[in-house]
Amino acid sequence: MGSKEFKKLSTIDFNSPEFSQTNKHLLSTFLLHGETQINKTLFKGIDKTGLINLAEYITPDKQSLQDMIIQTVLGGTDKVPMKAIAFFLPAIQLAKELLATVGSDNMPKVTYAIADGSGILLNKMDEGEVKHTSSLIFNTMKEYIKQFHPELEQHISFYRDEEFTKGILEDVYWKKIFPDMIKEVEKHPKLLKRIEGFADMNGGKNTVFAYSFLHPFEHDVVIDKETAPALHTNFFTGEHGLPSGEIILTTGAIPEQEFYKMRKAILPAFNLPYVREVKDTMLMTNFETAPYYMLRKTQDMALETAIDNPSELNHLDDYDPVVQFAYDTIKADTQDESGQAFSEFLNSLNSPEFKEKVNEGGL
Repeated sequence: MGSKEFKKLSTIDFNSPEFSQTNKHLLSTFLLHGETQINKTLFKGIDKTGLINLAEYITPDKQSLQDMIIQTVLGGTDKVPMKAIAFFLPAIQLAKELLATVGSDNMPKVTYAIADGSGILLNKMDEGEVKHTSSLIFNTMKEYIKQFHPELEQHISFYRDEEFTKGILEDVYWKKIFPDMIKEVEKHPKLLKRIEGFADMNGGKNTVFAYSFLHPFEHDVVIDKETAPALHTNFFTGEHGLPSGEIILTTGAIPEQEFYKMRKAILPAFNLPYVREVKDTMLMTNFETAPYYMLRKTQDMALETAIDNPSELNHLDDYDPVVQFAYDTIKADTQDESGQAFSEFLNSLNSPEFKEKVNEGGL
């Protein structure tokens, strides 16, 4: 996989002694060993530490997964591509497998979160455009799930960062540990060099550090709402803020490997009084770029373009190959290789009612 921290799913040996005290049938469900073709296409690997965490969590008598969170986190952006829809599908496919294995009453919480606040405050994007884009992709996916995966609706929640980043950046505890986290990164020269490379394009080193240092909140810790400052209790807007759990499983694109290394490097200094560390696992997908960002150097298709003109999906020769990969993945998920079902779905969004809902900015 190009990273010593990750292991290809296809190389995992279930007869290994490290899996002797686990529910192998349930573990195989998580690792997509009942592989349908779409899962072979979507999933690539798992972090080695997370594999052990997962195996230890799934004890031989494990039945209920209610204290687990399966999450996908998107970066805040001022324009969302059509291919972002495909980034929601790994968690959907995993949820489908688990629903068939453990049943509805024992399902984990499946969450999608978008980091609006970091896009606005750290990447200096236009607030109105970012909030519009977040509303567009989340309302699109709510309709997509309702149409193509209605059995999963009750298990999936959506969250947005409207106040959290702002609150953390102002937090005295956060400011206190910020220099300590930098020192932890400096112990890893290759990682520091990568950060410096990002800094040239993204507002300077401190901005990249701040953006990176927010990641443990989403992947490695949960906030204790009894002891957290009031401004942190609403982590991401949703029904009750992001849920708590005993283990967090994240589906991520290949570039997320860099943030994975960052998260693990800074955790020794992540000493905030209102969080507790939890076990985590990262399932790596086959997306070679972060699918929720428009490509900078090659042609990409905006989601609004696809909604306004679904027939454009029949003319992808001039677009970057990742657009075709995303479209093929979506067609497989909708179980319609012609693409007609997805085109009709996009057409259904081209309505005054849907556009009004998006413009209102709600979920």
